[in-house]
Amino acid sequence: MKYKNLSDLQKIQTLNLTPKEIRNYLREESFFKSPEEHEPGRRQHSEIIDQILKFQIKKIENDLVVRGKIANPYGNYKTWGPELHQGVQSWVGLDPRTLQTPYATLLEFLKALDFKDGQKFIDFGAAYGRVGILVGALYPQSFFVGYEIAKERVDEGNRIFQLYNFKNATLEHTNLADQKFEYPEADAYFIYDYGQEKHITYTLEQLRSMAKKREIKIVARGNITKHCLKDFTDFYLINEQLGIYKMEATEVASKI
Repeated sequence: MKYKNLSDLQKIQTLNLTPKEIRNYLREESFFKSPEEHEPGRRQHSEIIDQILKFQIKKIENDLVVRGKIANPYGNYKTWGPELHQGVQSWVGLDPRTLQTPYATLLEFLKALDFKDGQKFIDFGAAYGRVGILVGALYPQSFFVGYEIAKERVDEGNRIFQLYNFKNATLEHTNLADQKFEYPEADAYFIYDYGQEKHITYTLEQLRSMAKKREIKIVARGNITKHCLKDFTDFYLINEQLGIYKMEATEVASKI
């Protein structure tokens, strides 16, 4: 089915469908392709999908803002996150439409990565796990793990994964700045300004170490992440439009 206008999706909202009926729509790639190519249109398209899926994002984000204001009545989206989450930037107070990457853009990432059955995708700073929705619906033989420091987002994302029986997708409540965290192997990683510059730099250092044994790809989104990558010249840009970087297995290459 092709969705020519956002109104086509809005009609689905009014049908009061069961999770099983909604899952039939989720199996269609076209469901995640925005009828409008500009960024505001893509964000609106994603917001409608979230509502169809029965996410409660606005309520959860509003509750986090209330907690942020209690902690610091004079703060804002730049300060509330670190105050609530152990000094790590979690963007509490940022417009939810900006907080997450649109589904249509995420689908383009997966296509450009040539993501296949059996592969694993990891999202650092996953928020509500939109990539997991795509992997769960369109790549049932692949795997998604998202790491997020805001437990409320983790719980809500996992609730939606369970609602649609996405057994290959999960969110984990994790502080990526904790040096006890062990970085898992995967075929592709997504980083979207999940923390301050020092946290992202540390993550890139860990990924560089892992890439000695296997090729990895990184999808970089956000000014902080892209700025950090300038210091990691061994990750070379393979798709400028989508911000996809690649590093080949250096230990294997050195033996050839």
